[in-house]
Amino acid sequence: MPNLLKKAVPIWVYWLALLGLAAALVAFGWVKGSTSVRAEWDLAEAKRGAAESRALAEAQSTARKVEREAAAKVAALDKQHFKELQHAKNENSALRRQLANGAVRVRFPAYSPGLRLSGDSLSAVLGDGAAGCDLDPAIADALVGIAGDGDTAIRKLTMLQDYVKGVVLPVRGSSVSPPMEE
Repeated sequence: MPNLLKKAVPIWVYWLALLGLAAALVAFGWVKGSTSVRAEWDLAEAKRGAAESRALAEAQSTARKVEREAAAKVAALDKQHFKELQHAKNENSALRRQLANGAVRVRFPAYSPGLRLSGDSLSAVLGDGAAGCDLDPAIADALVGIAGDGDTAIRKLTMLQDYVKGVVLPVRGSSVSPPMEE
């Protein structure tokens, strides 16, 4: 009987069954492998997303810290320059009051061909041998006002320069380069 079984099934059927089994194993490995690779990809994507989230949170935290430091620097600069500006305004106001009441006079050396004074008289006038004149108090007050306005403008410009040097450039860091001269 064993011979009958061998002769009843042709050899190509065995080969076909073996080929089918091999194809099934390859297909199973392919599906299992792609599932494994897909799982690895998903895991890598999740890790990358988590790393990006951490980096974003850290960047936001750093930005908030830089903003707080910049605000503190601006407040300190504002306080310092406001104090200096008030001091200068007070000094100018005091000088204007002294000019108005005559406590301070603005004198300057003058020469007039019609003025004939001896050397001793000239020394007595200004103390250095030159004759002098007093400015009218209103003119002196106007000159002090002009000088005070110029001083205020210079102080404001200095504050702006300090702001740029102390706040803007450090915040931008090394990404800012000075303009190139042509």
